[in-house]
Amino acid sequence: MVSHPPIPISELASHIERLKANDNLKFSQEYESIEPGQQFTWDHSNMEVNKPKNRYANVIAYDHSRVILPSEGGILGKDYINANYCDGYRKHNAYVATQGPLPETFADFWRMCWELKSATIVMMTKLEERTRIKCDQYWPTRGAETYLPAAYTHIQKLMQLEPGESISGMEHEFKKLGNIKTDSSRFATANLPCNKQKNRLVHILPFESTRVCLTPLRNVEGSDYINASFIDGYRYRKAYIATQGPMSDTTEDFWRMLWEHNSTIIVMLTKLKEMGRA
Repeated sequence: MVSHPPIPISELASHIERLKANDNLKFSQEYESIEPGQQFTWDHSNMEVNKPKNRYANVIAYDHSRVILPSEGGILGKDYINANYCDGYRKHNAYVATQGPLPETFADFWRMCWELKSATIVMMTKLEERTRIKCDQYWPTRGAETYLPAAYTHIQKLMQLEPGESISGMEHEFKKLGNIKTDSSRFATANLPCNKQKNRLVHILPFESTRVCLTPLRNVEGSDYINASFIDGYRYRKAYIATQGPMSDTTEDFWRMLWEHNSTIIVMLTKLKEMGRA
């Protein structure tokens, strides 16, 4: 490995510029001089079922620190991804170092991010460097892609009719919600006489702890009520608002809520009419 004396801080910037000259030639020479000696075992990386998942034969995942994905039905190799945990300055396993994903490992990469709740990805290479593919594009150029087939398959299965059943698994699961009993005091405001007519469905009501409160109008009873609830997001509390489809006499309340909470995006999950019902 290339060695050199300590570099004074005052000269570090100029030293880096010299290494970057001629398309990072000196950097490349230093990197190539590193001896790739094996320090720990990498048996899982060398398994035949896992070898195609490694971008480079000499860049592997050590067994003792590799990221282990939840196994899917005990299928051999399903728990493998070329990724290792790295300790941080103050925290054990603070980071994950992984190779640039291959097309056949996109799903594993996103599954890892999902399982580990990784919110930040730092990409250390370009997709292509010196005419060599360093990383395949693992994000969609436009629109969206589904990289979690297990969840997709589960939803597909729930939508299918079981033998001898007249309703799908999804409908069956939804009907179970009707058997869940809750304390009526948790949605007392929704059940006030002045507010009952503002609820499209009597069994879908906002809890006191999460309901959206409008600015009350003077001398108008129940003017602070709308059938809407705050929903926590992945990073922020009360990031979203879930509300019923507005009725003719609650449309004004609906727009007042959007104005007061600076809501700029509306995602409508139903049609105006479904199965002949408004």
